[in-house]
Amino acid sequence: MTPNTSAISTVEHRSNSRSTLRFISDHDLHSNFIAARKSQKRDGRQRHSAGERQAWQEDKQRQKASPERAYNEGESMPTYIALLKWTPQGLQNLKASPSRLDAARKSLENSGVMMKDFYMVTGRYDMVAIAVAPDEGVMARALLSITSKGDFTSETCRAFTEEEFRQIIGGLP
Repeated sequence: MTPNTSAISTVEHRSNSRSTLRFISDHDLHSNFIAARKSQKRDGRQRHSAGERQAWQEDKQRQKASPERAYNEGESMPTYIALLKWTPQGLQNLKASPSRLDAARKSLENSGVMMKDFYMVTGRYDMVAIAVAPDEGVMARALLSITSKGDFTSETCRAFTEEEFRQIIGGLP
């Protein structure tokens, strides 16, 4: 699966056989767009209409609103399963758990992670959350941000779909 994100990576080869990986962020792309527009206005040229600019800005807003917008149609983001346990601190204020869940869901969405399902369970763990995120780094940062409050601990693993499972097994020698 190749994500269609607006972060572009390029590899620049140097003469000493070392390579450098360079990432261009959404902010950089936007800044470059603004700088080009200012340059065009100074030169008396205007290549993009107001409608094109508005469409570009609306698309950026939709991407922020829905993490899955960063991927091509038909592709999905990696799925993660978080096995959660209440800490003694979390158990002391158990009745506030539903509001903490709402706050956690909002925090995850702001970080680019979408919680698909949540379950309270019996057994070794207290809760299970199923989420999708663009990559492991985004998921780790989001979970560390939430677990640092001290109400629960998390053991998180990457979940592979049946299709991904078949591709992985099919690639074995």
